[in-house]
Amino acid sequence: MTQPTVWAFDLGKASIGEAVRGAKSNEILHKESLLIPEEFASTQAATSRRRMWRTREAHKAREAWLDKVWREAGQEPLQKRAVCPEAQTGKWKLKHPADERLEREFSKKGDNTCYTSCLLRIKLLRGEKLEPWQIYKALHSAIQRRGYRKQKAGTLTLKGCAPAAASCATKR
Repeated sequence: MTQPTVWAFDLGKASIGEAVRGAKSNEILHKESLLIPEEFASTQAATSRRRMWRTREAHKAREAWLDKVWREAGQEPLQKRAVCPEAQTGKWKLKHPADERLEREFSKKGDNTCYTSCLLRIKLLRGEKLEPWQIYKALHSAIQRRGYRKQKAGTLTLKGCAPAAASCATKR
């Protein structure tokens, strides 16, 4: 005849434990602990993927809004690059290339046309005469680069700039 037993379980953050003892003798008959790797239940990767997805969705929504406004103004937006997955391999392939004026940042030798996005934004703010495609490119660039991002201790810096450069830019 088997003796009566008491079973105990412990569910922790990074382990699962079990123990069995005799009900009358209090003798430990079995004990075991399973350690779980700490990254096993981490939600950090999922949070990061979700943030990237939501950022991309918001970016596409801003582009769609600009294209809609641009068409309502009677202008044709510059064509963006389109990619799609290949049916057999699942790898991404180029569906159609973007308008060269949208992707070009520097003019060809002997060409005085301004293609640089940040310079086009400055010219737009100064009220300089620009071609419609240059205005579109300046606005398209502005909605892509949202300006500031939070750093540690609540300080703000310009994206892609060293903290010293950013502090000089924000003091002007």
